[in-house]
Amino acid sequence: MNLKTGFDILMKMSSLQRYSQTYLIKPESVLEHTGFVVLLSNMIGLKLIEQGYAVDIGLLLSKAAVHDMDEIITGDIPRPTKYYNRGIREAIQEIENANMRLISKHLDLGDVIYNHWAEAKDNDEGFIVAISDTLAVVYKSWQEVQMYGNKAMREHSINLIGNLDAKLIDVQQTMFKNSYYIHDLIHEAIEICNKTQTGEYK
Repeated sequence: MNLKTGFDILMKMSSLQRYSQTYLIKPESVLEHTGFVVLLSNMIGLKLIEQGYAVDIGLLLSKAAVHDMDEIITGDIPRPTKYYNRGIREAIQEIENANMRLISKHLDLGDVIYNHWAEAKDNDEGFIVAISDTLAVVYKSWQEVQMYGNKAMREHSINLIGNLDAKLIDVQQTMFKNSYYIHDLIHEAIEICNKTQTGEYK
């Protein structure tokens, strides 16, 4: 790996701000979010291993580390825009795919980075990344509303509940479908979202 190329990617991830359509008291970079997701994925993965599940921690952390790397190409595109219709989504995906292949090549890693990014939320390890990604937004919403009084983030808490409900369905397709730990984690996150909206959760 060329060190200058690695530094350039990290610099771009640290410069990009998330929540482009929402005012934040404490802005969050893509790199900060990525670090949060990596650490949370690791904690969840280790807990599941403790419970007897065959989680590949190396694969899990590799997926978590690159899951949002495409944003150095596209920026933080608001979800309503990104998924407005099939045509727009496919055009954005074409840009993401082409440039993530280039990034992987520039890092002299063949298609490794690209493959981990493309499959970041696929299969069992990908589910952990997906739930960690959602929990990162649960935390950010709680932080802005409860710690800083930023009511603008309440809307994110409302939208998150549907996302978390979907995770309860998605988990049935993974080896964690009978894990009380995962189910309790999701239900706790829903409770935090509900209380964040009302100002009860401290």
